[in-house]
Amino acid sequence: MFGCNIWARNVIYSAKFILGINYKVVGKVPEGPVVFASKHQSAWETAFFYMVRRDSVYIFKKELMYIPMFNIFLWAADHISLNRSGGASSLKKLISDVKKRLNDGRAIIIFPEGRRKAIGDAPDYKAGVAAIYSNIDAPVVPVKLDSGKLWPRQSRIKKPGTITVEFLEPMPKGLTKKGFMEELQKRIEGK
Repeated sequence: MFGCNIWARNVIYSAKFILGINYKVVGKVPEGPVVFASKHQSAWETAFFYMVRRDSVYIFKKELMYIPMFNIFLWAADHISLNRSGGASSLKKLISDVKKRLNDGRAIIIFPEGRRKAIGDAPDYKAGVAAIYSNIDAPVVPVKLDSGKLWPRQSRIKKPGTITVEFLEPMPKGLTKKGFMEELQKRIEGK
């Protein structure tokens, strides 16, 4: 985890002092075991969560484990690899891995759309986050952000300014899968 924290701080501070990209946090960042269900618009937020929770654990697509050196940091930080084409067995492993990290008091980061989305793209929330919600006792906190306006997806051009990251109220307990997915999307998308 130490290497990931150093990497993340270098990314965020370089963005600030070289590119002029700062950030502000709105809302309270929960302590203890929690799942953050975050919008994913750029590479910036893959570093950001380490700034507010040094014990962050990311759920990532297993293909990232094929990147030399990067895979060592993922493994050492105890992040959670997800085989997106693995079906029910992959989902069971995901839930088991999430429970284990939550039992250790860590913060889980999931991007419910599964990949970065450009500002203005239609939302495409995946059901994995609902499966996690239904099988854990920890709060699921939606996170709204606008990093894509300054650090656009698949663009080499970055713009100076301030990214706003908003930690919203935890999702209510006891929602159906459909109700959870609709409410989560409504909160994150602001619609």
